[in-house]
Amino acid sequence: MIPQNRRIGKRLIEQVIKDGKSLYSPYLTLKILPTEGPSLWGFVVSKKVSKKAVERNFIKRRARYIVRKNINKLADGYLYVMIFKPEARHLTFNELEQEVVKLLPINK
Repeated sequence: MIPQNRRIGKRLIEQVIKDGKSLYSPYLTLKILPTEGPSLWGFVVSKKVSKKAVERNFIKRRARYIVRKNINKLADGYLYVMIFKPEARHLTFNELEQEVVKLLPINK
């Protein structure tokens, strides 16, 4: 799980979606907005993806784990919001990890 102090609140999510730079994949959109301080994360899985909260939460848990694994490779000073598309529901963990890592601005 991503620590509580690294998560975005609802108001900031709306601001990032409105003003952030977008990176696209067939399964998700990553919105990035520069800020001061540590990077903060938000995850959005709408009811268009699945009507069942269990399935939406499952996708978010997987994404949080993938981000937590790679959080040390990412630069600080950004707000990140991952917005999942309905096609993401059918991905295996490894396929989702490849899609997320492909979009993340990882420092190598």
